[in-house]
Amino acid sequence: DVVYYEGDTGAAQISHDGESNFQVTSYGDRREGMVNEIGPYDGSVPLRGGVFVEIVADGNWSIST
Repeated sequence: DVVYYEGDTGAAQISHDGESNFQVTSYGDRREGMVNEIGPYDGSVPLRGGVFVEIVADGNWSIST
């Protein structure tokens, strides 16, 4: 999935309940790897505003700010 985040820069709470690779990458003026884990994930990472966010997941995922 790809979403566009236009909100303020801050922390994003990210979770995933799958069993395989989970990758979250943001694309703005540069590419930034945010998460790259195997299996379930629950954590907080920095997120800049005005970026596309690509999510590769085999399970349910969520991102909230």
